[in-house]
Order: sequence, then C-alpha cells, then structure tokens
Amino acid sequence: MLTLEMPTLLALLGTGLMAIVIFAPQRAPEPRTTVSFAPPPSPPVDRLTAVDVAPDRWASVDPVFDRWSAAASSAGVTWPSLIDPRAVGCDVAGRRALADALGTVGGAWAAGIVRRALAEETDAGVRDALGAALARWG
Repeated sequence: MLTLEMPTLLALLGTGLMAIVIFAPQRAPEPRTTVSFAPPPSPPVDRLTAVDVAPDRWASVDPVFDRWSAAASSAGVTWPSLIDPRAVGCDVAGRRALADALGTVGGAWAAGIVRRALAEETDAGVRDALGAALARWG
C-alpha cells in the first residue's frame, strides 16, 4: 500500500512546489545605475544669416582673408566667393577642386556658379574642369 501512495505523494509535492515557484510574487528588481560614455548634447545652433557670412565680417576675423582678397582682385577671379567668401583668392588647384565639387553637386545653384566661373576663369585647366562639370549634368 505504501508503494502506490509514495509516487502519488511525491507527484503532489512536486506539483505544489512548482506552483509556488511559478505563481509566487517576485522580488522587486534593484534599480540599475546606467552609465553613459556619450558626450553631453550640444546646445542648439542658430542658422547662419547673411551677416554671418558677409566678406567684411571675415576680414575682421581672419587676417588671411585680406591677403586672399588682394590676390583674387589682382587675378580677376572672384567666382569662388559665390561658394564661400573666404575662398576668393584660392589658387589654381583649389579652383579646380571647387569645379570638380560643383560637378558632383549639380543642380541650378551649381550651374549658375559654373556658368559665371566659365566667364571669369583665366586658367585653361580650370576651364576644362568647369566644362566637364557642365557635361556631367547635360
């Protein structure tokens, strides 16, 4: 008689323990401290206005600007200033790089600058790069 009741008692005891494990309330988890190595967020930046990029503003801040604008006015090439006022006096390699970049950008804005640059540019290599920029779009 004990042989038939023993497995039944063990099964009931196991079922009861499993019910306690499954349905017993869990302990509240300990609060975790989150560590972040990210830099703090930067403050919002206002959009640039025309006053911020005016050539005379850069002349007062950047002493190299006067030398660049003097070189550009003597060379007669001012189209880089349409992209950035500080780029007025860039050399031939810089103007060629600007022409390649304008060819990559495309669009009406770049096309207007390239057309004006073709009218002003004196270097044949830069003129070829400007022509290639126009050919990419057409």
